[in-house]
Amino acid sequence: MKKIFIGTVLILSALFGSFIEVDAAYLNEVDSFNNIVIFIKFSDEETYTAPYGYQYYVDMFNGVDQLSIRDYYLEATYNQLEINSYIPDNNGQIIYYTDIYPRSNFEPYDSVTNPSGYRENEWDSVEHGLLKRAIDYVDQNNLIPDTMDLDVNNDGEMDSITFMVSGEDSGWNTLLWPHKWELSTYYDYNYGFTGSAPSINGVSPLTYTFELLGDDIYYDYIVNVGVLAHETFHLLSAPDLYHYYSYLDVTPVGDWGLMESNGDIPSHMLGYMKYRYGTWIDQVTELNETGTYTLYPLQDNPNNIYKVYTGFENEWIYLEYRDQDGLYESNLPDTGLLVYRVNPDIDGNDAGSYDDLGNSTDEVWIYRP
Repeated sequence: MKKIFIGTVLILSALFGSFIEVDAAYLNEVDSFNNIVIFIKFSDEETYTAPYGYQYYVDMFNGVDQLSIRDYYLEATYNQLEINSYIPDNNGQIIYYTDIYPRSNFEPYDSVTNPSGYRENEWDSVEHGLLKRAIDYVDQNNLIPDTMDLDVNNDGEMDSITFMVSGEDSGWNTLLWPHKWELSTYYDYNYGFTGSAPSINGVSPLTYTFELLGDDIYYDYIVNVGVLAHETFHLLSAPDLYHYYSYLDVTPVGDWGLMESNGDIPSHMLGYMKYRYGTWIDQVTELNETGTYTLYPLQDNPNNIYKVYTGFENEWIYLEYRDQDGLYESNLPDTGLLVYRVNPDIDGNDAGSYDDLGNSTDEVWIYRP
């Protein structure tokens, strides 16, 4: 995972240089939104075909009462969020945007093995140029219905767009790796979208997710519901809960949370993550008196979570009960009580576990035997 920008930006007018007053909501506060899906391959891949057919990907995104990104978020949010994805097709066949450059242009530069590759300081422009051309292709060919609402929260930008890119990755922290990012090349954070910003039906995207299709069904990082669920929660503001830089042998959350571990079938997010980043849990009951308290499985309803203050500045112990049952929780390591420490002053676990003074730098840490 690379380059995650979390937060909300002010929407400004690039043309007139003045603020646009909009009654905008965070995307995690709406009850539904539309996601545009664009398939991409490169100029030297005219014969490339995805490992699965069109209907497989429709089911992956929109399947009802089956493993899909739509079904997952309906369950994980207690029916508070429905995501509907639109995939352009030609009589049931995937429509690809075929880029003007070969795949090697989007792999890292090497003077011997890949002299046409991108250099580090070109990454933004190379990736964003590719995506702009793909968006322009979709718009110019009228592949998205004019009646589809692409900005349900009225913040001036497209709610969600997913790029499904041919082939396999070129290594972690390279352009060809699954990630969530922003089309910042075409956005001025003081004035809004630039005049060259791509758009579909008049709506420009800023935040996007980038996935890899693989060359065959055996590719380790092939796009699946688990990958989509993880990247979509990034779109909804959630950070990663695994370590990027140090303590790489430490797993602060492990298989108990979507934002550290996401298999083919994703488990639920931790209750705290649903509360803070998803806003699907309105409040967490604080336990401050001796007594007997009952917890039911987190997946059943949003009231099944408690917190206890540790006495240290803004550090809490959270309690939830997880049940190894159902489609999305069946892959949990076990059934039982989950106890974890939370510091909401920290965003994510990417810089965990300790700073130079010995202070914990993890937002979330699960206690395990």
